[in-house]
Amino acid sequence: MNRWKLAQEIEIPSHIQNAIGRHPLVTQTLARRGYFDLEDIRGFLDPDAYHPSSPYDLPGMDDVVESLDKAIRQKKIICVWGDFDVDGQTSTTVLVSALSKLGGKVVFHIPVRKEESHGVNLPNLKRIIDSGAELILTCDTGISAVEEIAYARQRGVDILVTDHHDLPEHLPSANAIINPKMLPSDHPLANLPGVGVAYQVADALLQKNGDDETQQSFLDLVALGIVADLALLTKDTRFLLQKGLQILRQNQRFGLQVMLEIAELDPGLLSEEHIAFEIAPRLNAVGRLGNANDIVEFFTTDDRGKARLMAYQLEVLNEKRKLDTKHVFQAALAQIKTDPDLLKSSVLVLSHPSWPAGIIGIVASRLVERYQKPTLLISTPFGDMGRGSARSIPGVNITAAIAAHKDMLGSYGGHPMAAGFSIPADEDIETTITKFRKAISKTVSKMEDDTPAEPRVFDGYLPLNNLSDELVDDFECLAPFGAGNPALTLVSQNMEIINHTPLGKTQEHLLVSVKDEQQNAFRIVWWQGAGWDIPEGIFNLVYRARPINASGKKDIQIEWVDAQPPEKTTVQLHPKIRFEIVDYRGDINPVRKLHELQNQESIQIWGEGDENPPQSSHRFALYPGDALAIWSLPPGWDEIRAVIDLVKPKKIYLFAVDPGLEHFTEFTKRLIAFIKYSIAHYQGVIDPKLIAAKTAHKEVSVRAAIDWLITAGYFTLHTQEGSSLYLSPGTKKLESDQIIKNRLDFLLQETAAFRKMYKNIDIETLQKYMSD
Repeated sequence: MNRWKLAQEIEIPSHIQNAIGRHPLVTQTLARRGYFDLEDIRGFLDPDAYHPSSPYDLPGMDDVVESLDKAIRQKKIICVWGDFDVDGQTSTTVLVSALSKLGGKVVFHIPVRKEESHGVNLPNLKRIIDSGAELILTCDTGISAVEEIAYARQRGVDILVTDHHDLPEHLPSANAIINPKMLPSDHPLANLPGVGVAYQVADALLQKNGDDETQQSFLDLVALGIVADLALLTKDTRFLLQKGLQILRQNQRFGLQVMLEIAELDPGLLSEEHIAFEIAPRLNAVGRLGNANDIVEFFTTDDRGKARLMAYQLEVLNEKRKLDTKHVFQAALAQIKTDPDLLKSSVLVLSHPSWPAGIIGIVASRLVERYQKPTLLISTPFGDMGRGSARSIPGVNITAAIAAHKDMLGSYGGHPMAAGFSIPADEDIETTITKFRKAISKTVSKMEDDTPAEPRVFDGYLPLNNLSDELVDDFECLAPFGAGNPALTLVSQNMEIINHTPLGKTQEHLLVSVKDEQQNAFRIVWWQGAGWDIPEGIFNLVYRARPINASGKKDIQIEWVDAQPPEKTTVQLHPKIRFEIVDYRGDINPVRKLHELQNQESIQIWGEGDENPPQSSHRFALYPGDALAIWSLPPGWDEIRAVIDLVKPKKIYLFAVDPGLEHFTEFTKRLIAFIKYSIAHYQGVIDPKLIAAKTAHKEVSVRAAIDWLITAGYFTLHTQEGSSLYLSPGTKKLESDQIIKNRLDFLLQETAAFRKMYKNIDIETLQKYMSD
């Protein structure tokens, strides 16, 4: 079971609530995600009310469009170089389609995973140039291909890079580069995935040639790539997904029509969930197990027979992926059943010679869900090196844990939540794995002691009996859901299991019947629930609810998220307010006002971030006293309450000075400066709590930023002692993990939303929350 806590409540102005006209949970969720302005809210809920950005906001767009337009007119051979995941597949198809529509001579290349891995590689680049390519246009890749692009330029071939991955320290010598990471982090286009960038290029190029309609037909592909790549669903990225889903529901692509038919999906009812769990896995199967170059024809063919044949080939690959995954998962469970002591370790390490290396990462993720502990699976084919895949839980940097024992490994790499590694082949690889299991278990155990996992957050209490079609439709207005905009997570208290039955072709899911205290019965779908322990007695159900259409009838699908012990009944005693608040948040000259107050009495000043008075102190440098001035905008209620508990003031003076550092770029730049200074003067020892206090942020945000910097190769984590981390300069800039980037963006947006609310909340409500 995970630990859960209720999301902080935000006071919603009555005019906002009345204008939206939705359930209070909807307006609460919008506020928590930073939407307070009515125009912004309308643009979030309705794509027709949103004003998308111009493609030319992206640096480099003019040069790329001019180069492509010139190449088309000069009949040059243009090669589009993509990637084998869904984002790369759809990016390639969008650009190939747009260039072909304009009469371009187009070829394309998508790397074959087993032979090439990700990115631009020299052997195939040489082959493509030798075959006559005169201009190469990358999509969803290329930003780190310094050596390869230099080679192409030496051969006299122009290179245009379109990518969305993090910028390396040294950019390649391409003729032009488009990457949304070059924009300020709060720009509406900053979180575009590869296919989003490709669409902007196609849009600008087609418009330059007087075509304002063709690009709309690419939005279905854009939707597929956005969801599959776990892009942050804010601003233009959300807008493109909303529009793309509309096009996808009117599906005109023969290949997708057959795929949906095989999957038994109604095109008119498609949602982002169908993309994530039905369509994307089928497309990713060909990238994982086959040749993704075939996907471009699958998306674009006007031959129904060929489309059907290709769809069934994809289905075969996907079934193989599912079957391999099931076999490895069952084999892993059998190992645990045979040796239950494996679960006594703080990390689960399993191996087998017959496990396919391309599948073990999927299985490791499922084992993490089941056992709530970091998991490492290792494929050990006879006579070959062992290849491992690791997945982790919040609070355990699995790559750092693996790195601590690199002397046992051949290679390793990854990010805090996932990693890959190899173990050298020798006559007794199992002995090496046993030693590695014991060593990494000690390391992970210490990490868990030093950094307890943060509880997950649910949005509100809502008994299942209160669900209705109208209410769930209200919640659904917040869709599409995904990274940066998760579906509402709710809790129904005091439930009890009636029975449960297997569900699905392979019976890996469960259909669970539960009842409440009034004996009302409900059916819950528990995805991947087979084999899990079923709660006994009374429990609190953590769930999500989505509308579905079952056999032509509208219904509500309740999805199992977790089970929690019932809360103990307690008498809530509300203490009397123990301090007076004086409000100067709107004062036009706060410096002068503070100086006046200091002349009247002794005041401690809690100030963090930039623009603080000389006498100010951060949250850990304060001490008990009668008067406290809260100078800068705090990051959250927990930090405010902790300071009040420490100082125990009788009077609080409120100011609202912006501490800055709210955006990804400026925040990470400041953090880089802190760490570099620490490396130069303090042997690389840093304390995330102290950095949080100096930057006016939450500790969880600082740790997420450090994870991102390590993932991106800026720094290397050597060890962790207590709350301190020991870092050194990174040896190579890498493509960081998008999930970590999305999490950091979400945390920063959450802090920005809190500060906006804090500036405007009324004193009575503010005092209540400060006292809770």
